[in-house]
Amino acid sequence: MDKRLEDLATERDAAIQAISSLRITRPWAFENAPASSDPPVQTYLEKVDECDLFVLILGSELTDPVEREYQRAVSLGKPRLVFIKNVSKRTPRATEWLSKRQDVKYARFYTSDDLADQVLAAVTDEVVRSHRRLNLQKKDFEELAAAVTSQPVTFMVRTIEAHELKEIAESFPELHSLYPDFENWIDGKIPEIGRGRASAFVARYGQENAGFALVVDKQQGVRKLSTLYMKPRYQGLGIGPRLLYGVIEQAARDKISKLYVTVSEERREQLEGLLSHFGFYVEGVSGRRYREKSWEWVWSKRLVHGLLRKNDISKFVRRYLLEERGFVARRIGSGLYEARHRYDDLGGLRQDTSRLLVAFSGTSRRTCAEANE
Repeated sequence: MDKRLEDLATERDAAIQAISSLRITRPWAFENAPASSDPPVQTYLEKVDECDLFVLILGSELTDPVEREYQRAVSLGKPRLVFIKNVSKRTPRATEWLSKRQDVKYARFYTSDDLADQVLAAVTDEVVRSHRRLNLQKKDFEELAAAVTSQPVTFMVRTIEAHELKEIAESFPELHSLYPDFENWIDGKIPEIGRGRASAFVARYGQENAGFALVVDKQQGVRKLSTLYMKPRYQGLGIGPRLLYGVIEQAARDKISKLYVTVSEERREQLEGLLSHFGFYVEGVSGRRYREKSWEWVWSKRLVHGLLRKNDISKFVRRYLLEERGFVARRIGSGLYEARHRYDDLGGLRQDTSRLLVAFSGTSRRTCAEANE
């Protein structure tokens, strides 16, 4: 709310318009309220007391009034919807506040249009689920239910042809803020797709493009996942996992031995769970790789082709599950290794003395337990 630090007027207007579009909901925002003889703190806290649903939009800064409002909503047990704008940097206060948000499932957005869609969907869902608690009249609920009745939708992932790439990429305007000179970069990928050096995939949800991925062959057996993006309003529907699975499946068919992706600092939290689930691990960190004052985390996945003989299991575990993931491994017995991370994510020597004990056999699953010296 402090315009000297950050102005989210466009985002607030988008949220207000989305809420206003539902006939049974009415938004209130402090900056649009008329003059009052009451102190400002009393004015906005009274509205928190009166509201049926509290909506918070967080950018790079968290001010005292906003935090005070949120705490009041928590203390009164008000339903809360939190929307987080993807920004390059947040103040320590905002970062700390966000790290403690275990009380709600917040949503992320890139643009005001994206936010409007998410607010409309979330408020509608909240009202439908809470209609009894909110004591809606039967006619109001019937009108709302009729307005949001959904039709069956299809979901598919397919490969993009070279001549389709530019048009499909333009349906993801958020990518312009994530990739420098995005239009020219896409133009350069069209001939590469034609020559078979790159591939692109699109995830369709209903009649809309919901996810986009692009991979480029860098050298023999090495492929880079240059773009992996899902529109925020479609997150949680399995689009990201299905899109990434399609990329990995194609890499396996093409006998690729290494697949890697760089993840920017602002998208790390969003993507690291998905990448870890599919076997990617942090291989390193690169500063100013694409933009000034920006860090890129390099996530890699190893694909091993062929049959694994029983006598080679020990070597396989040591090389692919330990050493390539940054561990220093020492064999301490039959099917037993002691491993530790010698370096941290920034290449510095680790100061802790923790160890990882890895045990395996041909008759039981590998088990891991932490041990300390």
